[in-house]
This record gives sequence, structure tokens and C-alpha cells, in this order.
Amino acid sequence: MQPNRTIGFGFKVLGVLGTSPDPSKLNADVALTGQFSNTGGMVNIGFIGDLWMKAKASRTCIRPVKGTLNINYDFTTQIFDLNATMTVNKPPVTGNGNLKVHLEGKTGIWYVKLGEPTNRNTVTVNFLGTSISANAYFMFGKNITPPYRFTQRTYNGLASVGCYGMTPSSSGTTERSRAMDLPVDLMLALIRERMRDIVARLKAKWRFAGGFEFNASLLRYPNGSLCGGDGMNWWYVQANVAAYAIASASVYITPKKISDGCLVCCTKNHPNGCTFNIATIKLCAWAEADSRTTHGYKVRQTARMTC
Repeated sequence: MQPNRTIGFGFKVLGVLGTSPDPSKLNADVALTGQFSNTGGMVNIGFIGDLWMKAKASRTCIRPVKGTLNINYDFTTQIFDLNATMTVNKPPVTGNGNLKVHLEGKTGIWYVKLGEPTNRNTVTVNFLGTSISANAYFMFGKNITPPYRFTQRTYNGLASVGCYGMTPSSSGTTERSRAMDLPVDLMLALIRERMRDIVARLKAKWRFAGGFEFNASLLRYPNGSLCGGDGMNWWYVQANVAAYAIASASVYITPKKISDGCLVCCTKNHPNGCTFNIATIKLCAWAEADSRTTHGYKVRQTARMTC
């Protein structure tokens, strides 16, 4: 706490909780805070919580699951803030999530965010040679920036199969002080690699990678701020989706060192062995729809196969 002439006094009550008889299963710190003005009126009140699962009460060990909660209400500005996070680090599952709720009584601005474009909720599962990862966010409220581009991971996936320049149109008007938005974004990626013995030093290898991303935004603009019609009670829809996939099959010869020379795939010329590609298939597609101006859609798609 820091001295402040406008604050009469403040308080903080902290409690440390844990399950019995073993607090490592679940333990938490919870605190109630508050401040009062010189005249005795309450300035703000807050609640802070930190939670750990499968961790010792000292918190010096690895913490597979951790959560935080921070709630604050300022009586002078009439602003309510809630921030919550969750982190999971217990292979084969890892991930993190966040929630933010913001309400301003004087300005009317409010929003609820389950993740944000720059801070998404993510989860990754690695199991039996397969890696599945997903990240997403969902928001609704006022003065929220709708999604306007794919994630860098999606761009990289599209580029890996030969699709370039798939950038959605930039969104919207700047006259959105009273706009109501509901954007949602989901990205899912899958990678699977396997190797099987055939005979001697000959192995079969195959790999599959793919993913998709879906963005959609339902926006309500002020009357008269857009041209081309008034939508449905000034509600407009913007959406785009991209998908890509690549599959490859090959045979692999492990390296072998021969004392009197190099025949094939020896460590001298091929230290990592030889790979002979059998086939590679690449697919990608992209579509975009925008009801605000064009009332239409456009689709780009490509398909390739190389042997």
C-alpha cells in the first residue's frame, strides 16, 4: 500500500486455503481488499484469488494447474473489472485460457472476452505421435475490434501447400462508437507422423498435417454509418474460413557405414539416412462473405499432387 491523501484508509484480508490432509491436491490464496475516502465513503472493493492444483503449498515445485481471479469495482468511476486465467501444464495436455469482463456505468461501454486476438485460449494434446492444437477467442460487447485476418499459423499452413495472398478484406467503418460486436475465432491444427519397419534397414514413413480457421463477426452499426442498405435492423455479418491439408508418403533407408567404401545411404554421404518420396498431396481453400457492402462472397481454392 502507498500513501494517498485522497484515501482515508484501506484494508486487505488474506486467507490461505488447502484441502486436508493433503493440501497439494488443491490450495489457494484468497484476499479481500477495499479503500475508503477521507469522508468515509467507499472508493473501491476487490477480490483476489490464486489457485493451484497438484502443487505443494510452498508453490516452489512444478504446478500442473494454476488459476487466478481478480475482481475490482471502483465506486467513483462506476467501473467493474473481472480478470481470470487458467494454465494447464500436465503432458500430454497443455494450454491456457483467460476471461475478462468489463462494465462502465458512466459511458455505457461493456464487453465480455473469452480470449482476445492477441491472447487466445489455447490447448494442445500430444498422443501416440499425433499433435492436435487449437486456439480460439469469443467476445461480445461494445467497441470490440472484429477479426480481419487469419493467424500467422494459418498463413504458414496455407503457404506450406502453395497458397499465398489469402488475406481477408479489412473490416468496417470507423463510425462505431455505439456499435455492438460479437466476433468469434477458432483455429485447429493437426499433425501426425509415423514410421514403420518394412525389412532390414528399410522403413516406411508417412506424415499428415492440416488445419482450418474460422472467423465470424456479427456487428450492429449506428443507423446511417454504412452505405448499401441498413441490413437487418442495422446488423451485419462478416465471415471468412480457410482450410489446408498436406499428406506425404515415403520410404526411408537408415544409414550404414561400410569400411571399404560407400554403397548407399552410408554415414559419409547421408548422415541421416536416405528418404525417397512416393507421393505428396496438397490441398487448400479460402472463402469470405461480407453482408455490409458487397452482399456477396468470394472463394479461392487450389489442389495439387506431386509424385
